[in-house]
Amino acid sequence: MKTIVIANHKGGVAKTTTALNVAVLLALSAVILLATFVHAQQQPTVEYGKPEELKGVTKIFVDTGTDLKARESIVTEIGKKLPALVVTESAEGAEVVLVFSQKEEPDFVNGTTTSPIIVGEGRVVRNVAENRIRVLLSYNTKKRNIFQDKPAVKFAREFIKAYLKANGNVKT
Repeated sequence: MKTIVIANHKGGVAKTTTALNVAVLLALSAVILLATFVHAQQQPTVEYGKPEELKGVTKIFVDTGTDLKARESIVTEIGKKLPALVVTESAEGAEVVLVFSQKEEPDFVNGTTTSPIIVGEGRVVRNVAENRIRVLLSYNTKKRNIFQDKPAVKFAREFIKAYLKANGNVKT
């Protein structure tokens, strides 16, 4: 029996991708194998799904960390368009989690700092198994412009569009 270990303490260096590719190649070569994935930092394996997986979702959790104003903006916007969608107080019991963060970045015009622009990014994720999450939707406002002022509301609107599309444009 031979053991192949793909390891590196640093994250984001394609350990999982490399291991999967090696396992597939070995399996295609008729080698009997057992592939195991152990994450030292106990971080979940991330896979990417599709917004269509929002079909039938009835409970969500909105996680904005300590930014309660952003959470309120997202929950309010979703409540206007999807009043039957339940926003839970914790991730436990929620079918999907909307994770959003925003920050202020200085805007430079002709070399002079003007008022900051608020940028944000968010993900809609679903737990699919222990230590595995699936990203259903990503939102990013890194493409800043002077009119970018309410990324939390815009993230909520992107979620609403994806949710309505997944559920046949039927408002719940």
